Amino acid sequence: MAALLPDPEPVAVLASQPTLAETLGRERLPLSRILAYATQIAGELREMHQRGAAHGEVCTAGILLGPGGASLAPSRPYVVLYKAQSDIEGWGNVLWEMLTGSGIPARCNLAPPPDDSPRHGPESVLPSAQLLALKCVTELPARRPSMVQIYTEVRVLSLLARRYQLHEVPAPVPAPPQRPVPEPAPSRLASLARSLFRK
Repeated sequence: MAALLPDPEPVAVLASQPTLAETLGRERLPLSRILAYATQIAGELREMHQRGAAHGEVCTAGILLGPGGASLAPSRPYVVLYKAQSDIEGWGNVLWEMLTGSGIPARCNLAPPPDDSPRHGPESVLPSAQLLALKCVTELPARRPSMVQIYTEVRVLSLLARRYQLHEVPAPVPAPPQRPVPEPAPSRLASLARSLFRK
């Protein structure tokens, strides 16, 4: 389905608003603000997806910051087939970059945070946010949460961050360990060819 493009804003308004990418290039954000921004973007995407539309260009350079927080810049003014899955993956990448200061490497196979991460209290918020970001990116598309589920979960995390007054910048977090990527099984034709050459 073709994306429903939002009404374009005046160029002067857009030019006056810094992007999230520019802000992250200058400073790391406190956890409470990270989760507030992530919740606002998830809310916009949830509404788009419920209308059968998608944004298609969710990235830190396409998120504008203003007095009211974060908002998505309009998609580029041409109609393409955008899919909700690309928004979910883009949102996960944005959240991960805000949390860690770096993007998720392409074609990685990251393991989730360890099982011994705290499950309750203030110490549970950061690993829970990391895990949510990874679920949006590394899971098979069919197993990823929907934007409705993402919004619900990140909103709870944002409320917890405010309740626990998590206004400090999170310490640099090393990337979770990469799982070994299994070698693809040889095709039946390749196995047959190898057996013929051995003879």
